Amino acid sequence: MNVTENTTSRSTPVGALLAPRYTIFLVDDDRDDLHHMMMVLKASPYVGSVHCFCSGDDMRKHFVVEGYYSGGEDLQKSAMILLDVHMPGTSGIALLRELKEHPHTAAIPVLLTTSDISSDLAREAEDLKVDGYATKPVNIEHIHEMMRRCGHDIPAAARKNRKN
Repeated sequence: MNVTENTTSRSTPVGALLAPRYTIFLVDDDRDDLHHMMMVLKASPYVGSVHCFCSGDDMRKHFVVEGYYSGGEDLQKSAMILLDVHMPGTSGIALLRELKEHPHTAAIPVLLTTSDISSDLAREAEDLKVDGYATKPVNIEHIHEMMRRCGHDIPAAARKNRKN
């Protein structure tokens, strides 16, 4: 399943009007988690669109078709990937490795999402230059904080204005 949703139709706070809107690539094999995260992301005035994938293989195919791996699209300044760690097929760690090794996707921030992470898995992800972790269920304040840490221009007041 590959679902893309544009989130620009909702009401936007005045402070968010000048902030850029980001493309989020959401990868999770659990449909309940995928739905929850989609609802959380839709609540953010800083998210312009969300591309949902039920597997790492689906996201990889999308990146090839859309030209992200060939440099046809410049996502590095306006995108973030939320990636489930445990998935059938290509695991989150394997996809993280691929993304961070590819010159056209290496700078895209990747946030691993999981309900549990072992110290060995965390070490491996850090070796691969993961940008952060989010424990499920994910909340919008954590996403905004990760955007700020990765250099995205998200006003600090976003945490106070948006509750989820």
